[in-house]
Amino acid sequence: MLSAGGKKPFFCKITFRAEISHSSSQVNMKSLPLTPADERPWASLLAITSGKSHRELPQQLANPHPTTAVSWGTWDGDTLVASFTACLIHLNCPQQSENPRIALAQAPVIHPRYDRQALYETVTQPVIESLRRQDVQAIFQVDHRPLWASLRQTPPGYQFLGRLYPYWGWLNERPTAVSLRLTTRCPAELTPIPPHTQITFMLDIEDVRERYCRVEEAYQFALWQEGAALKGLVVYKVTKHAFAPSVAHLVAVYGADTPRLLTRWLATMYDHGHRLIHTVTSPHAAVRHALRQHTQQINGRLSPAQHLLYAQPLQRYVSSHLLDLNHWNWVN
Repeated sequence: MLSAGGKKPFFCKITFRAEISHSSSQVNMKSLPLTPADERPWASLLAITSGKSHRELPQQLANPHPTTAVSWGTWDGDTLVASFTACLIHLNCPQQSENPRIALAQAPVIHPRYDRQALYETVTQPVIESLRRQDVQAIFQVDHRPLWASLRQTPPGYQFLGRLYPYWGWLNERPTAVSLRLTTRCPAELTPIPPHTQITFMLDIEDVRERYCRVEEAYQFALWQEGAALKGLVVYKVTKHAFAPSVAHLVAVYGADTPRLLTRWLATMYDHGHRLIHTVTSPHAAVRHALRQHTQQINGRLSPAQHLLYAQPLQRYVSSHLLDLNHWNWVN
């Protein structure tokens, strides 16, 4: 889902759709849904815009994702010059009787030799129109900008919701709790849990498999098991850091008792020598509060970027809770 360390592509399974005509003022330009057959030109566009080689880029069209995605590209003849993808995700939303769907997207990828302003609407509008027809409530976009960058550069059509804040914590001592079982294998099943008091991303076993088990990144899992039942799950990554031998990046939490689950996870990280803990959350996320109970929050800026969250309502009526970060337990 959203990266704490900077921009990177979403891993989405593309939903195949019939071509929808979309007018463009650019001569010889056309906008079409992207399919796995477009993997090579898409990789070429990403390589040009990111400065990375083809081998460094994940094959995002080949990697499945738990939710469908709407993905369009703008072509200049046989050359893909812009692309835009939105991944559809269900929410666990206690304020609503039904779990709504939102879309997560990053900024459109546009070839540097072309007019970004002219292509922006051309490549994004077909995706927006498709999401509206599917009754998606809103599209969210996280921008990763340098710390010195202005907050005034709101993407066209979006409203600024606020910042997602990095949390850096140091484990001075081991929390008193039983360790969780660690594995790099995807869990076989998950026990359904009641709705959280805050809005969270819907998470089920198929979601876990697609999002964290079938991608190139090395995610690890901490399991809270009671007999044969899996009562809780923490998804995390371990990387190196300049200030510590390792840092444990908290990616996702699934369980009815978040404080107890995180306490056990922190105890497990301590046992394995991981003292530096990192995640990115909404300001009032329950996860953030739970981490503060057992880690010493590090003051200062260890993150090179700020994480700015924007949203664009897509329906006539969208719950105000969805557009208020105070109601979110956003963890990334």
